[in-house]
Amino acid sequence: MAYQQISRASNVSGNRASPTLSTVDPGTITSDPPTSSSANRRTRKRKATANTWVHVREPKGSEPVRSARKNEKIYYCKHCEDPTYFTTVSTTFRYRLLNTHGIELEAQEHPLKKQRKSLIKDAFAKAGEIDAVRHLSHGSIQKLVSNSFCVHKDILRKKLQSSPSKIHLSADVWSAPNHKAFLGTCVKFVDPDSKETLQALLALSELPGLDGPGSHGRAEQWKLLHHVLEDYNIWHNIGFYTGDNHGSNDKLCRLLSQHLKGKGINWDAKKQRIRCHGHVINLIVQAFLFVDSREAVKAVLEQIEGDDEAAFGTDFMEGFEAQRALG
Repeated sequence: MAYQQISRASNVSGNRASPTLSTVDPGTITSDPPTSSSANRRTRKRKATANTWVHVREPKGSEPVRSARKNEKIYYCKHCEDPTYFTTVSTTFRYRLLNTHGIELEAQEHPLKKQRKSLIKDAFAKAGEIDAVRHLSHGSIQKLVSNSFCVHKDILRKKLQSSPSKIHLSADVWSAPNHKAFLGTCVKFVDPDSKETLQALLALSELPGLDGPGSHGRAEQWKLLHHVLEDYNIWHNIGFYTGDNHGSNDKLCRLLSQHLKGKGINWDAKKQRIRCHGHVINLIVQAFLFVDSREAVKAVLEQIEGDDEAAFGTDFMEGFEAQRALG
């Protein structure tokens, strides 16, 4: 089937020969006309710029129009006659024009490439000059991090103090394998500007080691929580407190209630204390698995309660003894 090729080339005089930089395997080139499916694929390809086509000539004689491998357009350089230079890549063709013939073309840049360059440029602009930071010492970096933390902490403090809703606290103790214990204090509140519900970590304070006296006790936890609430100055707006079933949390809430009462703030340690449901389920499962053995129950209670003598352990053991007596 014959088809007509529309020529986009213009006449340029003064052709001169030059050696070729690349060639295409003749076995992969055919002059057969493309099928309808290949014609559809051509319509989706990005068109070459007019500047590129000025230096392209039409195929001569039996020279193929497209490559058989990918059905790509073949660019024949009109400045190269003996030997002939051709390629299927427009970028390679422009490189040939620049390096062999000294002709520089301005190709239209792809929008994605423009966007990528813009993002990289903005990133470097925000990062600042490398000369200003590459000679910083360890102490200088530590100071910069500390200053940044103070700035963001002050922003959070202002948001908490102006929150239109109550501020709800949650705290838990995390123990590391190296016998370091930390009390994490989190908060949930409504942002005064966006009116969205937000959450944040107020503090990750270090407790005495696991082997220390009263490391998980109410006194140590209250000391750290008191410091956090005093630092953020949010006594007047405390809502609910969420913690696990450890007995020290009950006593911690009572200490919080007494302290707020001294400030003229009514805070009910029972009604405004929320127990962690995951910890409740954990207690139930452990009691169910080990209830057949008194020694096992004691081991579970020791693991749950630790060194703190909570009322939960006493009540549970009394109920266990009553059930054992009934058989």
